[in-house]
Amino acid sequence: MYNASQKYKDGIYGESRANKGRVTFDVSDITASSDVASISTSGEFALSNKAQLTNKVRGMTNNLATLEQDRFKLDGSFSFADDTLSNNGEVGWASDMICNPLGEFLQTNLIPDPMFKTGVAGWFKPGFDQLSWNGSVFNPISGQNGVMYLYDGAGQPLTTGYAYRNVPNRPTAAHSVKAVVKLLKGDINSINCGGTMYYTDLSYTDLTWTNSATTRVARPDLGANVYELTATLTPSGGRTVSNIDCRISHQDTLETELYLYAIQLEQSPTPSTTIVDGTARPQVTVAFNADHSSVGLTVTFDPVGNEWATDFTITAYDSSDNVIVSYPYTGNSLAQVTAEGQLTNYRKVTVTITKWSVPNRRARVSEIDFGIVKVYTGELGLISMQLTEEMDLTTGELPSPEFQFTVDNSSREFNILNPVGFYKSLQQKQQVIAEIGLELDDGSIEWVPVGNYFLWEWQSDEGSLTSTFYARTGLDLMSNVPYEQLTENPSSLRQLAIYVFGLCGITNYSVDPALDSILTNSMAQKVNCKDVLQMIALAGCANVYVTRDNVITVKAVPAPTSSVDTISLNEQYAEPRIVLDKVVKQVDVKYWTDLSTGVVTSSAAVGVTLGDTLTLEGNTLINTTDRAAIVGQWILAQKNNRAIYNINWRGNQAHEVGDVVTIGTSYGTGLNAYVTRTELKYEGYVQSTTEARGVAN
Repeated sequence: MYNASQKYKDGIYGESRANKGRVTFDVSDITASSDVASISTSGEFALSNKAQLTNKVRGMTNNLATLEQDRFKLDGSFSFADDTLSNNGEVGWASDMICNPLGEFLQTNLIPDPMFKTGVAGWFKPGFDQLSWNGSVFNPISGQNGVMYLYDGAGQPLTTGYAYRNVPNRPTAAHSVKAVVKLLKGDINSINCGGTMYYTDLSYTDLTWTNSATTRVARPDLGANVYELTATLTPSGGRTVSNIDCRISHQDTLETELYLYAIQLEQSPTPSTTIVDGTARPQVTVAFNADHSSVGLTVTFDPVGNEWATDFTITAYDSSDNVIVSYPYTGNSLAQVTAEGQLTNYRKVTVTITKWSVPNRRARVSEIDFGIVKVYTGELGLISMQLTEEMDLTTGELPSPEFQFTVDNSSREFNILNPVGFYKSLQQKQQVIAEIGLELDDGSIEWVPVGNYFLWEWQSDEGSLTSTFYARTGLDLMSNVPYEQLTENPSSLRQLAIYVFGLCGITNYSVDPALDSILTNSMAQKVNCKDVLQMIALAGCANVYVTRDNVITVKAVPAPTSSVDTISLNEQYAEPRIVLDKVVKQVDVKYWTDLSTGVVTSSAAVGVTLGDTLTLEGNTLINTTDRAAIVGQWILAQKNNRAIYNINWRGNQAHEVGDVVTIGTSYGTGLNAYVTRTELKYEGYVQSTTEARGVAN
């Protein structure tokens, strides 16, 4: 059973409940993510894994606490990271840069001056050592260090400005003050840059404000209303300078509001390096070995933390590094953004982030999809969906889950004749993720996955202006891959299973470690990999099923000693229908010493004289009489679950095949049984048909 919260468990069987459906459909070039040559970034935080950017997981496993503003709270909203990066699950990419209090990503290039005293910096950044001067008051906006109101404590506009840093023991020479500011309110022409020079032969009372001419140059590379201010301070009368106070002031009666990015004092001539660089932004670059084409590009930022880039640019390049198309965004408010448009023969894609939705945070990207990721809900075009999943307790068959969904196609975007539609971009194996949510008492929705599938078939339903899509799992892909081993190759069943998954290119699998202790010669003749997986499971007395995360699992289901849930009579539309399967008195299993020599070992049920005899003879991975006897006894035990219950009820999307549930009847005592088949339907509400098997009383 899917691990849902207690609030979900309390609400799923309520008298009234509201279910929501959601299907995420990735209309992408399926060859692109497997053809990635490199993923490079402008920099990477320690809790970051850029390799996860193209793995089709659009979100983080946990909301990890970090030493960023408001990302370290002990209120349950954050998780502590494990020291081993891989143990943190999906983390996506996080930049090494942290944005400023305005959410902007800008790089400072402040140059240490060798003439300063040791340990004394020659520059100022917001949040460090603000000093008042001549009665002025530093008034930051709450929560935004570095935003300055230039007026005094009585609310009157200032004319004297700010002192930021003493710079001791300078020689007799001219100095330059350079600052970069954003004008938030007022007039830039009223802003002056300068300072006060202290001389060794004068007292403090003899000093005056040095107000040299201020040069103001716009910096559009840093954004609107950003200016670089430069002024020169020159000693008078050849005096020796002992200290300098750098200042920004305004000589106006109007209220002026600035954000200071950086300020620096340098001995003239002023260094040519800019003190604030607008070219160094958080950036992700994905390069391919070959050209690719898609109907768009999709970027998912941080949906778990509910953060996103507000200003960013997506750019596609050809093999000669020429720009094919660029999508600039400003003022974005979505955690997932799709840039639509037919892109042809791109070799590289970049995402450059200039501004973030939350101040003093790192940029985070969880996934880049090379196509359009469409999300359908009941409010956004989802008409219905249906899941059918099965598991054979004896592994006599390997049924794969089947999923279908129908969406509104009144826009005809999936019609084959539509020249600007998506039909020509549909490909087998495109990702389909299905979820059904329950609205909780607090109004939030808890989503339960009902499968992660590959698109298999599709059709446009012209009469009803809908389109229907059919999806399967990786288990179906295995039937297209051949397997043959004509000579002995001793290995464990688990090793062989891992090898077979590798042949099929499947990485999302789980094999019971118990199969490591069971040996086989690995021999089989002209079969496919799905058949071999079934043979492995039978030889290891295991079951095969696909989890809701599309993980192909080879594992023996536990004995039905305790149930995970109860299907009470109140949830059923009618009394469950019960059918008894045939009695099995004997199982004959043939074991193979080579591909041409097989010997039968029989296992009989104790105390049973009448019944069927089952035969298992084609499994060439069973190589000893002892293993054949163990398999025979296991099949007998599984066949003892003869009672087949068919239940038509309200349903619970958290139930999975292999779960042990208690089935309520009108006779009082509930019956424990394995869930072996589920049909789950959603059409604005949920209903289910469940088949379960248990021991006949």
